Amino acid sequence: MPGLTEKLRERTSSHPDRIAYIAGDVRISYADFDRRVDRAAAALAGAASAATTGSPSSTRTRSNTPSSSSGPRGSAPSRFR
Repeated sequence: MPGLTEKLRERTSSHPDRIAYIAGDVRISYADFDRRVDRAAAALAGAASAATTGSPSSTRTRSNTPSSSSGPRGSAPSRFR
C-alpha cells in the first residue's frame, strides 16, 4: 500500500495542474505544492546542517519571500484533494 509521499508524487506527476490545497481563497496546484515542499525540506536540511556544523546553510537557493498565491502564515488547511 503506497504511503502519503508516494500518493502525492504520483498525483503531482499525473495531474500537476489540479488543485491540491484549498484554504479560503487560496488554491495551490500539486506542482506548486511540490515546489513548496521541496523548498521547505531544503530549508530544514540547511538549518539542521547549520545547527550541527555551526555554519550558515549553503543549500538555500530560493528567497524566503512567499509567492503571491500563498495564504496567511499559520493558517490551517481547509481541504486536500
